[in-house]
Amino acid sequence: MSQNLTIKKRILIFGASGMLGQRCTKFFSMLPDCEVAGAAPDETIKFPRVEYLFNDFTNRESVKGIIKDFCPDVIINAAAFTNVDLSETERQLAWQINVSGVEYIAEAARAIDARVIHISTDYVFDGKNGPYRESDKPQPVNYYGRTKLAAENALRISGAVYSILRTNVLYGIIPNGRLDFVRWVVETVRAGKPIKIVTDQLNNPTFIDDLVSGINLVIENNKT
Repeated sequence: MSQNLTIKKRILIFGASGMLGQRCTKFFSMLPDCEVAGAAPDETIKFPRVEYLFNDFTNRESVKGIIKDFCPDVIINAAAFTNVDLSETERQLAWQINVSGVEYIAEAARAIDARVIHISTDYVFDGKNGPYRESDKPQPVNYYGRTKLAAENALRISGAVYSILRTNVLYGIIPNGRLDFVRWVVETVRAGKPIKIVTDQLNNPTFIDDLVSGINLVIENNKT
């Protein structure tokens, strides 16, 4: 008697302890046709059916070793040094995480023919126009934006199969982590406290579950 064997898609998520990483990990771990591993440099909320791996994103052998051992079909890179102001003073660390880490992923992904889903940012633009299209010319004005654009370019020339998703101002509910901007505003207003923020920026907040669904659609439809 023959048996129908289901070949599960293996998904590796870097930055599994972060806001987007947690939501991606939970979402894909609940799909019956997926095997999920989460890589992070620290302790995180652990979801059932997920293999958790310690990862130093600044270490080439650590990143490539995890990819080689798990052998994923898809790598979601949600890891990043996202503190825009601190990137100006901690430039070496910002570059190591935002650029070198992506280069390490691309090297290993190319070797095993894995698809890379890389999360980038609107900070690759200068903000003088907008809303922006995919085809608009990037022109970052700060070091954080430059590192994220450099990561995009490194991925483009790597020879790996990739998709780049640019997003900004994520908000949503996660089990563990700091308040996102939207929830911070809501809770501050509810507490009757004054809010001090810049008045010269326009943003398009992204509901994190929508972004995760978008990532899934990219994978399902094999979009580059």
